[in-house]
Amino acid sequence: MVGAAKFGVRLLALALGAVVTAVGLLLYHPIVVALGAAGSVTEPAGDYLRIRSLGAVPVLIAQVAHGWLRGAQDTRTPMYVTLAGTTLNLVLDYLFLFVLGFGVAGAAWSNVIGQSAAAIAFLFLLLPRWEGVSRRGDPVVLAALLRVGGHLVVRTGSLLAALTFATAAAARMGLIVLGSWQITMQVFMLLALTMDSVAIAGQALVGRLLGAGDRWGADRLARRLLTWGLWVGCGLLLVLLAFREPLAAVFSNDPAVVAATASLLLWLALVQPLAAAAFTLDGILIGASDMAFLARSMAVCSLLFVAVAWVALEAGWGGAGLAAGATLWLVARSAWTGARLRGGRWLGLSPLAERPGAR
Repeated sequence: MVGAAKFGVRLLALALGAVVTAVGLLLYHPIVVALGAAGSVTEPAGDYLRIRSLGAVPVLIAQVAHGWLRGAQDTRTPMYVTLAGTTLNLVLDYLFLFVLGFGVAGAAWSNVIGQSAAAIAFLFLLLPRWEGVSRRGDPVVLAALLRVGGHLVVRTGSLLAALTFATAAAARMGLIVLGSWQITMQVFMLLALTMDSVAIAGQALVGRLLGAGDRWGADRLARRLLTWGLWVGCGLLLVLLAFREPLAAVFSNDPAVVAATASLLLWLALVQPLAAAAFTLDGILIGASDMAFLARSMAVCSLLFVAVAWVALEAGWGGAGLAAGATLWLVARSAWTGARLRGGRWLGLSPLAERPGAR
């Protein structure tokens, strides 16, 4: 059964990656136009998307490897491989952009090469561990993978769709809004990956405890992880408050863009504890395999974000309107998943009020 699951996951990664690559190669022009590209921006944006789509299969292979190693309680190996791939990406970025002058296409190729190198490294490390695994797909296992994978596709797809719609709205609000919003979102993603250290720990440790039948231990651990996540969020709030203005100047030399970015980074700093709660709770519930709930909640919360972003575009609220939508998104996510944690349904237990020792 385990061997069939390994084979099924790899098969799904290859199939989905191939579909994403085909879509990117064939539909890159209408996609970038739908995202707000116009005039001289359209061609380089299309080139970037077309090249980056070649990295879909390596990215999904790396994601499968990450998930397998986390499930095996090995978070050190993926850290080393990711650091190596990212370092290669940065070196190639500098070489292709500033030495060889390849422009946007060079940035895309550096990403694809770095991601491909990471995928090859993962395969080199994991294939020996998978020797003897059956190459035949088990219909029952594949059906289970498709069911769980479907929930994750809805969850992650909703998240990315909301962020993509916000970017498309920013593109239609003008260059200053677009530039400042994109810079802020890059910082947001960097900080989110930082807070993922707690969320990933939640995935691995909660899954292990529940797999061993220790529901009370999983509950206690989840609450401790949430506390740690909030402390990390508060720490990031202080750091970003202190460095938001020089950080904004790193990304642009346009005074208007720097000023707008500094304002958005102030907002981003203030919502870090909220973001930490949302990300940590997601990690805990993923570890509990509560995928159907996560899919539903993320879809609804992302629709709220999209609705506010659309109103912000129509009303001319600019970056402040997009920030309001993102704040509502984080509030709704953390409140809904927090209620799920408190209620105990993710553990298959009765409500907290009925638990032994509850007050």
